[in-house]
Amino acid sequence: MGESTASWQKERWATAYHEAGHVVAFWQLHRPIESVTIVPGVGSLGRVTNEPDEDLVQTVRTARFSPSSWRTFSPGDVGAVLDGIIRCLSGPLAEFRYRKVQVWLPRSDCDDLREARMYARALAGCADDDGDWGDLEGECAALLEWSELRTERLIGAHWGSVACVARALYRKKTLSGEEAFDLCVRAMCERLTVESAALPPRLAGILGVS
Repeated sequence: MGESTASWQKERWATAYHEAGHVVAFWQLHRPIESVTIVPGVGSLGRVTNEPDEDLVQTVRTARFSPSSWRTFSPGDVGAVLDGIIRCLSGPLAEFRYRKVQVWLPRSDCDDLREARMYARALAGCADDDGDWGDLEGECAALLEWSELRTERLIGAHWGSVACVARALYRKKTLSGEEAFDLCVRAMCERLTVESAALPPRLAGILGVS
């Protein structure tokens, strides 16, 4: 196998894990998707296709035009933005874990990270990069840090599902949303079966996993 072929395969695997991370976040946050692919497109190596999240879009749009709008956000608004941040971070963090990089170094040119920062700024009440609504960058950074930790836990807890979707993507290149979510569930069930096998029979019976 030539060096260029090995490098290409490694990057294809990394893209598969990246998109699989997004899939697992959508699955866990109960947001449907239409499809996921690692076929390169304009400006991307892969992508998840989903219906626009109207709650998230409207919340962010409102925040960008009114610096005080965050004060009137409902719990649903806040939840929509936080979920949006997690969906953005899940891809880069899954790829980071697959690559076994020792230090998390977010790329400033990554579309996912730019979008996550936009959502965090909206929730913190910051303006766009060229605006000036006060010194709220510290709050924005803290929100992103908290979201990153939350996303890392989600990806770690469902790493089997991430790997299962990534393997299927590497082989087939494109999956429907239904196929991708079915793989997530299958991997989770397999993990629970293995874990229950290690439990004492009586405890397994009590928990209903025998």
